[in-house]
Formats: sequence, C-alpha cells, structure tokens
Amino acid sequence: MGFNKNYDLVKTGKRIRMLRQLRQMTLTELADLMNCSLDHLSRAESGQRGLSIENLLIISEEFKVSLNWLVTGEPVEEKFPSQIEEVIKLLQEIAGLEDKDDNL
Repeated sequence: MGFNKNYDLVKTGKRIRMLRQLRQMTLTELADLMNCSLDHLSRAESGQRGLSIENLLIISEEFKVSLNWLVTGEPVEEKFPSQIEEVIKLLQEIAGLEDKDDNL
C-alpha cells in the first residue's frame, strides 16, 4: 500500500471548519478541547498549518468521523474484501458439510 497523495491541508481544514460549524462550536471551544492555541487552529482551518495526529484524533472522535475521511475526504474502505468473501464461502461450505454429517 503506497502513500495516499490525497492529503491536502486546505481541504482537511475545510472539513474541520465544516464539522465545527455544523456543531455550532466556536474556534475557541474547539481549540480548548484540542489544547492548542486559537491561532494554530485558525491556521489549520485555513490550510496554512497541519495538525498533529493527536489533534486529528481528538477531532475525529469529537465529531464521530473517521480519521481517514478527516484527512483525505475518502470514505473508509473495507479491509481485505476479497479475503472476507473467501472466508464466508469457506464457512458456508463447512456449514453445508456439517448439515450433511447430521443426516448420516
């Protein structure tokens, strides 16, 4: 898996601002929650600065959004979907075998 090139400070900042405004939270309230300065948060929302992973996690948890969406704007993808399908098929086969054994 390679580096995600969809990380854009300006877009991440816009998502943070949108979440904050939807919650009708002030910059001061969010900055206090993150334990950072008002100036730092303001610059992050305008895309002039990045935030630490700790602060991104605080925002992610506070607004109930995935860290992936917050940083990239992309929805969370299922991990290993092909392997999951294979496991389901195997379980179905095993369940089918067990049903046949019960008839013996």
